[in-house]
Formats: sequence, structure tokens, C-alpha cells
Amino acid sequence: MLILLGALGILAVAAWMALPFRFQLICIGICAPLQIFIGSLSLPIAACVLLLTAVTRVVRLRRANALLFLVAANCLVVLVVGVLHRSPFRDYVDAILYAAMLLASVVLGLTIDGAARNSLLSMLRAFLIVAAADAALVIYFRLQPAAEIAFFQSALARAVVNPNTLAALFAGSPNNALDPDKAGAFFVNANAGSAFLGACLLLSLVIARESRRPGRWSALAVLFGAGVVASGSKTGLIMLIVVGAWLLVSSNSKRSTFRLFLITVSPLALFWIIPVVSAEALSIGTATNTRGILWRQAAELIAQAPVLGSGFGAWEQWTARTSHLIGSSASYPPHNLLLSQWITSGAVGVAVLLGIWFFALRAAMSTIHARTLTVLVVWTIVQSLGDNTGIFLDNHLVGVLGIVLGAASTMQSNVQSETAPVLKVA
Repeated sequence: MLILLGALGILAVAAWMALPFRFQLICIGICAPLQIFIGSLSLPIAACVLLLTAVTRVVRLRRANALLFLVAANCLVVLVVGVLHRSPFRDYVDAILYAAMLLASVVLGLTIDGAARNSLLSMLRAFLIVAAADAALVIYFRLQPAAEIAFFQSALARAVVNPNTLAALFAGSPNNALDPDKAGAFFVNANAGSAFLGACLLLSLVIARESRRPGRWSALAVLFGAGVVASGSKTGLIMLIVVGAWLLVSSNSKRSTFRLFLITVSPLALFWIIPVVSAEALSIGTATNTRGILWRQAAELIAQAPVLGSGFGAWEQWTARTSHLIGSSASYPPHNLLLSQWITSGAVGVAVLLGIWFFALRAAMSTIHARTLTVLVVWTIVQSLGDNTGIFLDNHLVGVLGIVLGAASTMQSNVQSETAPVLKVA
């Protein structure tokens, strides 16, 4: 049986390698918003397609850069932390998958040259068309909350939502998508869903600028914006307003991207820091008060092992004794990626994370779409500082955005070697 499965696997790889790269990228774009889980496995088809494509393309990798080094280091950190702290594999299998998807996507991006530029744009178009279904569902579910509960109990939800997450949704770990004032559709968390739709909005603007008929993509951007509002996420709404205002008034210059970062992050930094200092005195609200409690708990745990971290699963054990303070289960995450990374991986993990963000921003700033792509990366960073998301949101976005950033990170070296850039340099 194992021999048969191995033979079938080899045939599948060979058949996939024979397909045009453009078709492979389009498949990645189609699969990313849907994910599609096979049976009770928490391994989505989107991850399989992405990893398989990276394996078949890695031989075309001609250069490495800092971004590739850091995402590879992130994979190594996850593995070393898991082994060093003897964490149960189930506690970090999702972290391994996410890190592998990020690495695979950057590798693919680095193999894209000027000749494959249209293939990259085709992937983004396919991605946005499929993602539009999520935006439409979010709007519909916000108008009909009962329909969303029925959706999460349907066979379709079991195919497009992580089986483990879906099972926990109705078994002691409810999420805010069940709140009638919020909607998530393919996401059980409305905040994560709104960030995904915000990223789709910005990518729609990129495609509109590249298209001969920008009207249809601009209309799609409006749909994604409406989805952000309908999600009921306060963070998403604030980001939508700030980002929209900035894109309207900013000039298309590289220098403006630094001001963009400061203007976007500063209001939200105050919004989140104030409750941590004095949440009870200021009574900012339930969400911010809850985060204040979580972040203080995180700081206490970090102080126990600031350099090497405490490993995967340590947070759940640490908060088991205080989960009643916020009326949740002990598995309620810190809602801040920096703190979460520091808890599990220590100072080394934090340094890798900050490095990835820095070089991702640098890559985004290197293209003619600097304003839009930089805002996209900033949005994902800001969202991760107040919600439970990964380096670039979750599995729905990390593959596509990783490919875009990997391709963008080759801009300067391509220009120096007089090769046509994948995206024009401003």
C-alpha cells in the first residue's frame, strides 16, 4: 500500500511539473480563498498545491535574499522550539504548516522574472474573483445572522473551514462570527475575516491599475470594502477609514510610505496601549479590557523565559488559572503576534518576526504600487498586534501575499542586472 501511494505521489509531482507555471499560479490563486479541507484532515488543498509548486520550482531559484533567509529561519525556529521544549506535536503542527507555506510562497516569488509577470497578475485575478464570494457571504450573513449559524453547521463549512476550528466553535470555544452583530463567512473570527477582505480590497486596486478596464476591479474593491464594514470588526472599520483617507490624499512617492506607516499605526497603537496601562480606570470597552488582561498575563509569562521562550502550549497552561477573568476557555490566545512569538520562541523568534516584517515592507516599497502594497503589509501587521493572526494573516492570504512579496523583493537585483522587473519600479 505504501509503495502504491509513493508511486502515485511521484506521478502526481511529475504531472504537476509538466503543467505551465501560469496554470500552477492560477490554481494557487483559486485555492487560497477556499482552502478546501479533505475529510477530517486539517491540511487544506491550498497548502498542498502551494508546497508542491514550490518543490517543483525550487530548482529555478537563482538567488537568495534577506527575506528568504528570514522566512527559512522562521521555519527552523518553529521546529527547534517544538523539539527543545518537548511540546506535543499537535500543539505546533499548524505553526509548522504556516511557516512552510510562507517559505514556499517566497521561494515561488523569487523564481518569477519579467517573463512571468503576466502569470503573477493572472494568479491575483483568480484569487480576487474567488475571494469575492467571501465578501458577498459576509454581507449576506450580516443581514441574516441565522443563515451564518446554519452555514457553520453545513457540509460546505466542513469543506472550507478548518475541521478542528469548526468543531471547537460549537464545543466550548465559540468565536465572534456567531455574534449576530458580526459576520465571518469562511472565517470563524470576524476580525480576521475583515483583514482578509481589506487585503483583497488593496490587491483589487493593484489589478485595477494594471488593467485596461479598471472599472470592474474598482467595483470589486468596493465590494470588499463593503464586506469589511459588514463584518462588524471595529479594527477593520478603523483600518478601512485610515487607509482610505491616506490613499486619497497621499502622493505616489516612496518618501510618503514612511509617513503612511506612522499615520496608520499611531492611532491604533494608542487605541491598544491605553487599555493595557489602565483598562479598568478608562473603561475603554470589553474588547480592549480583555486584551489588556491578556497582554498583562503574556508579559508575566514572558518574564519567566524572555530569551528562549516557553514553547508551544505554555500559554494555555499559564492562563488556565485565570481564564475566568475574561469568561473564556484557557485556549483564548494572546491576541498579539509579537507577544505570542515571544512566549513560544523567545527573543530569537521576535527578532526573526521583526526582520520578516521589515524586509516585507522594504519589498513592498520597491514597486510602482508602493503605496498600495505597503498599506497592505502595514494592515496585516497592525491586525496581528491586536488580533489572533499570523505573520501575514492566515492560510487564506499568506501564500498569495508571500509570492507577491517574494517577487517584489527581487526588484532591485533585477534592475541592476538589466532584467525586466516583475513589477515596475517607481
